[in-house]
Amino acid sequence: MHHTNDHTPEPGATRREALATMAAAGLALGLGVGGLTRSALGLARAVEPGAMLFGWSSLGDRAWLASGYGGNAVVINGGDGLVLIDSKLTYAGGSLRREAEQQAGGRIVAAINTHHHADHTGGNWALDGLPRYAHRNATPRVLGQMNRYISNLKEAALQLEGDDPAKVRARTDALNLYKDVTKLKAPQFAPTESIDGDRRLQLGGVKLELVSCGPAHTDNDIAVFVPDRKLMHTGDLVFNRLHPFIDRESGATVRGWITALDRLHGMCDGDTAVVPGHGDRGGRDILMAQKQYFEHMRDEVMRMARAGRTRDQIAATTPDRYRGYGNDRFLRIAWQALYDEFVVGGESVPITPSTR
Repeated sequence: MHHTNDHTPEPGATRREALATMAAAGLALGLGVGGLTRSALGLARAVEPGAMLFGWSSLGDRAWLASGYGGNAVVINGGDGLVLIDSKLTYAGGSLRREAEQQAGGRIVAAINTHHHADHTGGNWALDGLPRYAHRNATPRVLGQMNRYISNLKEAALQLEGDDPAKVRARTDALNLYKDVTKLKAPQFAPTESIDGDRRLQLGGVKLELVSCGPAHTDNDIAVFVPDRKLMHTGDLVFNRLHPFIDRESGATVRGWITALDRLHGMCDGDTAVVPGHGDRGGRDILMAQKQYFEHMRDEVMRMARAGRTRDQIAATTPDRYRGYGNDRFLRIAWQALYDEFVVGGESVPITPSTR
């Protein structure tokens, strides 16, 4: 799942060639992958004011949200170090670590991945040597998607067009990584610590509750709750005003997803800041909005199936209630997943023949 910002065309081929030459020579950062030291990551260099790749916003109490170039990421300063939740796309990993450490005023001491998808784990290479927590089911899925991480590096040239210093820096990271791509190994993206069930941790002085929620969006979802800061990161259990990606190949189940949303809603109060995997932050209302989306879409699937509509006909439908939602490319996938789970799997309505 690739979610990226709009990109600005770069003025002129001469500038493009100059930047490519500089990157190939490794002059901008000298970023290599044969031993990911702080110096190699370019972390000793401060990020110039105003030269940020991500949109940064405060979540209160020394916590910040980074939006753009992958799923939403959160960094929290616990006094004894920083905790990072999710690491975005591969080409954005180096920039995320640099900017998070400057924004939050410290050094990252641990990271958490809410699930295995490459737009949430792609930057893990920049956290090599640090403890990285995820659900135990995430590990084999991360280890099996190296092609996605490498493919994402190739996309940097298009997704990071322009001469903005932050884009140049991120593009250079990607070019240098791809230059020595054979040195980039799957374990650099994988969790180092596996979670099975719920777990309470204290990392860098931050008290965290890791809430196992799968199978829901995938079979390895974790929501991160920070009760004393009234903060929750749901990962992709919430797509705020966006059509969600229902990843059936990774064990997704809408029934489980609805159950997880109910549970997470019960953990929050009216003051809790809720960060979705994609879309704008909100309060606990966005958890209920996601649940209501699934309930409405489920009921629509059942209604259309009872009326004799086929799977393909249903998948071509645009629901009036959600015409303003983004992620249109996921709507067809959502209809198909709902049909398979509640019509075929549920065996609760007559099945209409469908070309599949």
